[in-house]
Amino acid sequence: MGAAVGKKETKDTKNKKSQQAALKSPEAASTPVFENPLMPHAVLREMYRKLVESRLLEAHARRLVRGRRSVTVGKTAGQEACRVSLTQGLGAGDLVMDSQPGGLAGYLLGASLADTLAVVRPQQDKKKAAAVAVTTSRLLPFVADAEARLYAALGVGLLAQQMQRKDGVVIFVEHNETSDRVWKRVLTLAAKQTLPVIFVVLAKLGATKGKDHVSAIAHKCGVPGIAVDASDTVALYRVAQESVGRIRSGGGAALIEGLPFPAMNVKGKDTPEDPIALLRGYMMHRQVSPETWMNEVEQSFIKQLKSSR
Repeated sequence: MGAAVGKKETKDTKNKKSQQAALKSPEAASTPVFENPLMPHAVLREMYRKLVESRLLEAHARRLVRGRRSVTVGKTAGQEACRVSLTQGLGAGDLVMDSQPGGLAGYLLGASLADTLAVVRPQQDKKKAAAVAVTTSRLLPFVADAEARLYAALGVGLLAQQMQRKDGVVIFVEHNETSDRVWKRVLTLAAKQTLPVIFVVLAKLGATKGKDHVSAIAHKCGVPGIAVDASDTVALYRVAQESVGRIRSGGGAALIEGLPFPAMNVKGKDTPEDPIALLRGYMMHRQVSPETWMNEVEQSFIKQLKSSR
């Protein structure tokens, strides 16, 4: 019996040591204590990847078109949280109208890297490749004029409604891109027709403060207007999911207004939060993924961009 006890104690000690070693491993450090079913960790990782890749992709596209005045790449750095969170939960039949040219939003909707780069890379079959990117990504053609873009989105939403589809339209509009008068007309019409449209007002790039005046207009017109921190991907995703659920159930349009919520930097000045850094900190605090994984996301995509030349 003594020998048996001695063996058991040795086995228990080994098990305890292996458990302690496991707790100290990088994998264990990323093991969540609790996972919110409304904010799955897989979704957080996917959105983080898209934030990083969309910023790197824009920078890469700018280098490709340098010196070519005939091609324009939209400015989206700092707006990634709004774009990623609003496109993350869309279905195969949902459509998007972007506020920026260049087709980079198509990548967030499923277009391949090759097709996305074909929009800006000089080559003979550019038009054909761009058409493929638009078709596969559900990204509608770019409309430069904001008023025309808004009415085009209403038209697409009305068509979906008449066809009794549960699909919707997400339209991005830059801050101060159109007048309050236009907003009143568009939102009143959207409310009256109960259209499946989600309006997204993007924060002005580089702004350190903003006023939620468009969401206030939306309320007066009968459309729910929600002001959200434009850098907070998690908050934006939650609001986006509520808005998607609204249009799916026939509840009508919704408006999401991204506002800059400034943070004090090391020099004591207000500066817009970086969406990538904000989500990175959130994920590390929640033990969603180790820092090594986040670093690998960036390095891996940089390699893909270099090999695509």
